[in-house]
Formats: sequence, structure tokens, C-alpha cells
Amino acid sequence: MAVDAPVRTSVARVASCALWGLEAAPVIVEVDVANGLPHFNVVGLPDTAISEARERVRAAIRNSGFEFPLRRVVANLAPAERKKEGSGFDLAIALGVLRATDQLTVDVTPLCLGELALDGGVRGVRGVMPRVRGALARGVDEVLCAQENAAEAAAAGARAVGVRTLREAVAHLAGEAVRTPAAIPPPAPPPRTAVDLADISGHETPKRALEIAAAGGHSLLLAGPPGTGKTLLARALPGIMPPLDADEAVVASAIHSVAGLVDPARPLLEARPFRAPHHTASHLALVGGGSPPRPGEVSLAHAGALFLDELPEFARHVLDTLREPLEEGSITLSRAAAAATYPARVTLVAAMNPCPCGHAGDPAAPCTCLPDAIERYHARLSGPLMDRIDLRVHVPRLAYDDLRDEGRETSRAVRERVLAARERMRARLGGTRRRTNAPCAPRRANDRRPRGERSHPRRGSRARVAAARRGVIALAPSDPSYPSALRDLERPPDPLWIDGLIDVLARPAVAIVGTRRMTGYGERVARELAMACAAAGIVVVSGFAQGIDTAAHRGALDGGGQTVAVLGESITTFRTTVRGRRRPLVPRIVASGALISEFAAPLTPRYWTFAQRNATIAALARAVVVVEAGEGSGALITAEDARRLGRTLFAVPGPLGSAASIGTNALIANGFARALLAPDQMLRVVGATDAACAPESAPTDPVLAALRDGPLGVDEIAQRCRMGGAELRSKIALLLVRGQLAPLADGRFRRT
Repeated sequence: MAVDAPVRTSVARVASCALWGLEAAPVIVEVDVANGLPHFNVVGLPDTAISEARERVRAAIRNSGFEFPLRRVVANLAPAERKKEGSGFDLAIALGVLRATDQLTVDVTPLCLGELALDGGVRGVRGVMPRVRGALARGVDEVLCAQENAAEAAAAGARAVGVRTLREAVAHLAGEAVRTPAAIPPPAPPPRTAVDLADISGHETPKRALEIAAAGGHSLLLAGPPGTGKTLLARALPGIMPPLDADEAVVASAIHSVAGLVDPARPLLEARPFRAPHHTASHLALVGGGSPPRPGEVSLAHAGALFLDELPEFARHVLDTLREPLEEGSITLSRAAAAATYPARVTLVAAMNPCPCGHAGDPAAPCTCLPDAIERYHARLSGPLMDRIDLRVHVPRLAYDDLRDEGRETSRAVRERVLAARERMRARLGGTRRRTNAPCAPRRANDRRPRGERSHPRRGSRARVAAARRGVIALAPSDPSYPSALRDLERPPDPLWIDGLIDVLARPAVAIVGTRRMTGYGERVARELAMACAAAGIVVVSGFAQGIDTAAHRGALDGGGQTVAVLGESITTFRTTVRGRRRPLVPRIVASGALISEFAAPLTPRYWTFAQRNATIAALARAVVVVEAGEGSGALITAEDARRLGRTLFAVPGPLGSAASIGTNALIANGFARALLAPDQMLRVVGATDAACAPESAPTDPVLAALRDGPLGVDEIAQRCRMGGAELRSKIALLLVRGQLAPLADGRFRRT
């Protein structure tokens, strides 16, 4: 009876590391060489790249002068329950085979990372820095890797030995030719700043907004006509941002390591990243994805800036994927196998035009967009996304004289102020994980404020004293300075609180009111009407709510006029709580007009306070204009008060079927309001006869000039103006919306 020969087995173990996102998981490469038919298999949930390692390892061992065993070879990547990917396990598998066959006589203790070439060379892999950091946390302090990855491993804090070939790796482990560990590399030099603030003329407000964004990490939106310098301003942001601190540099460098974007010689970042993806980028490119998940642009910009030029041109579903990263400062990419979390604390900077043609509000060129086109353009940006943008700045077209200004600040001078602001934030936010004001809750941002300031409104009689110190006064109906128009009310406000100029309340005024949910068409009309009033010296009165009210106030201020904001709460409460786009308007209104309220501190807004406020708005004005009002809008209450007080009531006709114009169209249809077709209609009511206030009312427009002698058909207009069909139809539609053109029953058009 024959006795079976004993089975010869040898098992070697080599440490390596798998990566999922920034999470490093230890992997033990177990290699078993046993008797049997020649076969080489890799198990342990490898991906395609690891499965192909069999051929790379076999060829590299043979071409390095070693012998590949003609036996049954099995390499197991433990733990086997987790998917492994990439070619970084080649070196560990090859060393395991050599150790299992006693061609390497010592155990392999370092962490081994590297891809093998067929000739035995060792190539670098990506993600070395987070892998090494994970190994250090588990007590492994020596790394054997490709020469090009040695500096990256050393920067992570390990004793990194770089090798160029498999033969060098074996000689080092065997003690035959011990290699010197790589030195810790210097940080990567900051990229050369292409744009200095000193190169940009004018635009002091956008420059100040850039400084605030750089100091506090606030998101910023630059809006304005094309060619005004929005992109140039955004490109100047890296030059004023502070350098990365030690913790931020490690995390940002690790993300770039996973993406394979680090400089092998200087892998540790020092300057904050600045990423600017094209507007055709997919949601996977922007937030990351794939299997395993790779970091997207929002993670690659972590601790730096993400610039989205031409913001509305991005697909809406792509932009909406930024909601969670902007709110949470991180993004979790979930897949069937596992989930990967990447940091994504960025300073978002975006630029956009005000309309598709880019010239809405541009004094140098007329806007050719229809109202619904502008509305669709702005609808590409969802409300939740816009709510996450802290600063919104208009970038106007500069006059020629402003391009020659002197004394412009350099980026270096602004950066010094940003660094000083960051130091103050670090002292104030000590003991927390926050570094800037942007991610802080308002309550935390107000902590440790300078002496004398309070984080809550004062109460009782002390409120009147504090208000008086700020310039807020109270007028009784018996006071000679009390607005006479308010005495038309059944119960005039007693007292009337005023913050600003008292005499502005005695001047002729027009009230411009409307819905909070305005369309692009409504915003444009409100702005144009307010600017026409400003040009004619008429005060604009409104309620300072979101939407049409704010657009009217802004238009009056931008036109150099005066405006009065009637509040539905106390002035003290309003100043304490106002946020967003309205906040920067407050000092401008107080400087040239007034904030007024009939409610004393600490009253907060209620539904009935706004109803009383609406009556005050109607009483102060000689004419009331309702721009847009949906069904049940509070602007309809103002319209009813205006009719009851005998004020002239106008309503702006809206597009058929528009939910925002149901109320205004109903006012006109029922005969309660006149249809406002041009600004000079309301100006005549308040005594302003300057018809030049109506935009484009003079026959300088070629279509209006062609109709000077009487009605014409479309073909006749095209011949006289020498316009193409598409251009002419767009121009006629725009003039119809503005009320400067009227259609006749026979298909011709006439001037109004």
C-alpha cells in the first residue's frame, strides 16, 4: 500500500491598505503556495485591476531574476468581506509570493503599497497619504512604496522607503542594500496669482464683498452685465485668502492624493485650492461619484474656493446637489457596497448675468429678453440653493472715468486684513471646531461681542432711550412735523417711529407694492417704475418685504432717489432680525429716506401688523401701484385701502395665466384700478410732467420711429427698420410688454 506524500504548504503575510473615500482599511495579503497543478488565483473580493495583478506579479517576479513557483498559488486579501480596488496591492502580493517560497528569508513588516510593471519596476499609486495616515493610527510606522510616492508617505508622518524595482525592495528587506528613508518634503509653493486686486479698476463694493467672503468663508454671488469684470474679480480671490493651517493642509492634501492630483515632490498643499469647473459639468463631476466613489469638485475645493461661472447655465439638478455640502460641510456618497464621506467645506463664489441676453438694467445696451424668458432664466436657481448664498453683489458697468482711478489696493494689503480677521475669529471661536463665521449659528456668531453691544433687543422704556440714541424718534399726530397724509386715516399712528429724514414724509410719493413671490418680469417692472420716480424727484413708498417691495426700494436707491420703508414690526426688532438681500439696503434707506413704524419695541411681526402697515403705505402716497399680486396677496389689502382713502390706484397688467398676476389683472378687469402701461401715467397723477422719465418713450427706437406717421404692418415695419423677422418679432413683443405699442384689429401696430 503506497503512502501519500506529505502536502507542502507555506503561508506568508504582508500588510497593505485599502481605501474607500478617505477611510483607510487595513488589509492583510495572505499568500499560500501548495503542491498541485500550476495555478495563481487572487481572492478576497478583488476588482478587475487586482484580478489582473496575477499576470503583472508573475512577469515582474520572473523579470526581476526570481523564480515564480510552478505550484498552486493563492493570494487572499483579508478581510474578504470588503471590496478591494486598484493596483496598489501588486507589491504586497509579489513580496508574499517570494516570502512563501523562501526567496525572501525575512518577514515583511512595513506597509507595502505599489503597482508592478512587467519588467519588475514599482509604479506609484494614488491615495497614499490617507492610507499611510490610517496605518499610523494602527501602529504601523514604516512604509515601503514606489519612489514617486515616498515624499507623500513621509509628509503623512511615516518612515517612508521608496524603491524603484522589486529587486530593490527585496534587497532592502533582506538587509543587503538598506535604503535611506525619504525626507519630509517642503510644502507645495502657492500658485502664482494671475489677478491682483490692484489690476481691477473701480468696483469697490464687489471688492469689499470678496474680502468679507475670504475672511468669513461666506458664499458670494456676483451678478451683472457681461464684460463688467465678474470673472476677473472671482479670479482675484485666491490672492487674498489666508494659507491653510496644519490640519486643513493634511485633509486637503489627502483629498487631492485620492484624486491623483498631488505633486509627487511636494505633496503637502499650502495654498487654499481654487476650483472652477465648466458649466457643462455633470453632478458626478461636481459632488463626486463612481464605484468606488471619487471626490468631486466640491471636495477638491475643501478649505478653499469653488467658482461657478455662468451659474444659471449649469443644469438645475446639478446645482441642487450642492445643497447638502454647502449646509453640512461634507458629502456622503452611498453605494451598494459602502458609503464614502468627503469633506466639502468650501467658499462658493458664483457669477451670473441678470437675464439671458445679459443686459437687464445695463445702461449701455437695452435688454431684448421677454419677461417669461427672464423668469425661466432665474428659475434655474432653486430657492434652497439661493438661500445658502450669504452675499449677493451687483457688478455694474463702469464709466470710462472710473477706469482711470488711482490708489487701488493690492491683494497683499487686503490679505493682511483677512489674516487679522481670521485671528480674531480663531480667538472668539476657541474651543469649537469652527474656524470662520460662515458655518456658525447666528447666536454663536454674536458671542463675545465688543463691550456695549447686546445680542437681544432692549425692553420697555429702555427701548425708547436706546432708539433715541440711534436717531429713532417718535412723532405724535399733534406734532407739526407729523405727516399730514396720515391724518386721513381713521386712527393715525400714535406715535409714529421714524429712523431717518423726517422731511421726506412731506414730499409727493408713489407707493409700489406687490407679492413676495415675484417673477423676473415683476422685479424688472418694479425697478423701472421706482427709477422713473427717482428721476422725477418722487419718493417711493413700500413695505420692505421680500419680493416687489425690496425691488422697489432698491430701484429708487439705485436711481439716486428717496424711499420710505413702512415696517410691520418695531424698528428695533427689524434692525435686529433683518437678513439676506435686505440688510445692506437699511443704511442706504436711512441715509436718504426713512424707516417708519407705528409699532414700539419689542413687538414682532404679526398678520394684523402687516394689515395696519398696508393702510399706512396707502395713506402716505398720492398714487398706489400694484405690480404683481397673486390670489390672496397682501398687496390687494393695500389696494383696497387706497380706494377707500381716495388714492389713485394703478395695476400693472401681467401675462395671461401667470399666478403672480391674478390679482392685478382682476383689479383692472373689475374697474378697480387703471392699467399702468407707462411710468408717465403715474407721474402725471403726482404732478411730475417730465415725460422723459418713461424709459424709451422717445422715438429713438427704430420701430417707434417707423410708426411716427401712423399704424403699419409687420412687413412695412421690417422694410423701414431693415430688421430680420426674429429680431423684429422680439422687438415688437418687448414694446408691447412695455405698453409703448398697441395692436390693431387689422394686424397693424400703432404707438401708444
